[in-house]
Amino acid sequence: MQWIDREETTNYRYKFNLLLRKNLQRDKKFQAKQFYSNCDNKGATIVIGRLKNKDSFIGGYNPLDWKINYYSYFNSHLHVRELYKPTKYSFIFSSKDKSMILGRVKSFRNAIYCNQNGPSFGASELFIQDNQNCWSYEHYDYEGIGLKKGIYELDLFEAFQVIKYI
Repeated sequence: MQWIDREETTNYRYKFNLLLRKNLQRDKKFQAKQFYSNCDNKGATIVIGRLKNKDSFIGGYNPLDWKINYYSYFNSHLHVRELYKPTKYSFIFSSKDKSMILGRVKSFRNAIYCNQNGPSFGASELFIQDNQNCWSYEHYDYEGIGLKKGIYELDLFEAFQVIKYI
């Protein structure tokens, strides 16, 4: 998986464990609480959303974890910095017709944003919000992925734990 290792070839293999699958046509809304319940402290993850009525996907890779520091919500002097997780190894992507466009993180200090509203790559680069069935895409902290800024309605959301081994 060269796109995870950032190398031409890799000696590692990966296992992907399904942590969460939400059929947003049936279940209607994404639930951030359920996401964090299933994905907190699981290490590296890939999240994928299928665009409604299209054969296209958008998503991202978080090499860290999604644990929220709930203390920061109730202690005003900790503010937003507690919610950001820096990394140089995360990325976002879009996929259509078996071709993928990968956007590496540019602003590594803002790479991952964990908050009670749902997972976010960058400050507001690619995020799905609680009680919604869409992903919002901006273009700030990551390289572009071939999409226009905007809101993309989803019909399926999945999260996978990524386990690396030799």
